[in-house]
Amino acid sequence: MAFGLSDYADHIENIEDYLYGNLEAMRTIRGEDGTLDYIKVETEPCTKTYLTEKFYPAMSFVQKQIEFNSEKLHCLPDNDVEIKVFGEYDEPESSTFSVFFTSCDTLYNANCRSMDEVTEWLAHKYIIVVYTEHRFSQESGREIEETKMARIPINKDSNTHYKFEIQITHLVDLDNLESSYWPIGDRTYKDFYRIKTLPD
Repeated sequence: MAFGLSDYADHIENIEDYLYGNLEAMRTIRGEDGTLDYIKVETEPCTKTYLTEKFYPAMSFVQKQIEFNSEKLHCLPDNDVEIKVFGEYDEPESSTFSVFFTSCDTLYNANCRSMDEVTEWLAHKYIIVVYTEHRFSQESGREIEETKMARIPINKDSNTHYKFEIQITHLVDLDNLESSYWPIGDRTYKDFYRIKTLPD
């Protein structure tokens, strides 16, 4: 996954300003007692090589948008370090991957903008998320691997939490349903596959 900050004018250059704040990736770990622990995940500016090699092909109009916004995007370091996610966000002993906008901290920089200035600056801005999708298409009867891009508006007056779920698609043998390893129940022959929800 890659992510970045943009505005409705869609400037091609990176618009993040450390005096207001920055986007940061975090592992959010919930303990047995429900307490949250945030572990920062280091990122680096995306390169065109990284976006080409680490992501599936995208539809042409999506690829153009990714290339246009590439200077704004943060990517995980190219070191093949695994980041494990498991469980639901609100479940004890879960681990999720999140992207936060973190305001400039006056404890470390005396020139930080005020919270009112930060709030005003964030108006008409959104987070770009580039992510991959590997799924089975019931319509085409084949697996699809593609890269997509989402724009998530930043709005202090409403919940803009955008939830991505890891899902696994299980194919079912239609000619031998009775010996399938999952219970059929009241399912019909139209049920070519099932989706099992896994962690965010």
